[in-house]
Amino acid sequence: MLTFTVSSDGRGHMFWKGNAKSNSEYAIFDIPERKRYLLDPLKKIVSIESGEAFVAELKLLDDLDDQLFKYLNPFRADVRLIGEKNIYGHKCKEWAEPSDKYYWWFDEKTGCLVRCECKAPFSYIYRLKEWNANPMPDASFQIPKDYKVQSNSI
Repeated sequence: MLTFTVSSDGRGHMFWKGNAKSNSEYAIFDIPERKRYLLDPLKKIVSIESGEAFVAELKLLDDLDDQLFKYLNPFRADVRLIGEKNIYGHKCKEWAEPSDKYYWWFDEKTGCLVRCECKAPFSYIYRLKEWNANPMPDASFQIPKDYKVQSNSI
């Protein structure tokens, strides 16, 4: 099972770190600038991805929280609100796309993604295990000044 930490500043920036024990890397997404930064703290390097290649990944980021989901609405104009549903004790708004391959449930109170289901081309489910209202420091969404740019692609 993959576990990851995701945080959004609510202004189009997202921090993402997976649970791979052998990997200390993490990513920062800057949605307004259409850039993704992959950071390696051990080597103090950053790789940057931007431009049209990044647009496809932007479409996937709406899975992570409702602030990004709302921000990315121009990319996901096909998404529709289905209604409300109680998921794991959270009162949620349920969203789906026309093909019914993807479903999202966001907590109405916190805006946090509680559940996401993908049925094709491969099946997966995201489930909220823990939610923390304490914001991450602004520095979490910035590239450290002592990092060197490795390349222009990830």
